[in-house]
Amino acid sequence: MTESIIPKEGKDKTYWDILNAAIYLDIQHGHLKWTYAMLSRKSGVTRSLIYYYFGKSKINILEEGCRLFGEILAGTADHHMNLWKDGDLAKPLQLSRDILTHFPALLPFYYLNRNKENNIGELIRDYENKGIKKRKKFFPNLSASQCRALFALQLGISTYPALEQVDIKVAVDMIKIPD
Repeated sequence: MTESIIPKEGKDKTYWDILNAAIYLDIQHGHLKWTYAMLSRKSGVTRSLIYYYFGKSKINILEEGCRLFGEILAGTADHHMNLWKDGDLAKPLQLSRDILTHFPALLPFYYLNRNKENNIGELIRDYENKGIKKRKKFFPNLSASQCRALFALQLGISTYPALEQVDIKVAVDMIKIPD
């Protein structure tokens, strides 16, 4: 089993709790139609602490959710890039799966906002493009269409709930990258 990057206690856990609750509330109540009081109740964190982490703009919190999508699910995080450089395509996918088990609202947030014509939709699409460019960098012989397909396959591996850890390696081995 891979080591979780989600802290179980402390200030980093508080950050994750706030972020997860905000994304959940945005899905449940509509884009920015939730309050800091609702966020405080849902996250179990005082409003002053929420302000400390994210400021007084709700959009800042949602933009952090987009960053999380980009870094973890689109694979643009430095840690993911280093694993890819080492030839390990499976571990970043397992890390993405780990994030989703602790942050279940991220995937529906992505799908609900991906095509919206607002700053959240634009950020999500920007991270998708960065993820696709990353694949082109590591696999320069792939066409743009193949890079998008690889992105989609890896997103599917990251998000399919019935896939077991051992299956990730099998799935990665099944993806044949042309030389």
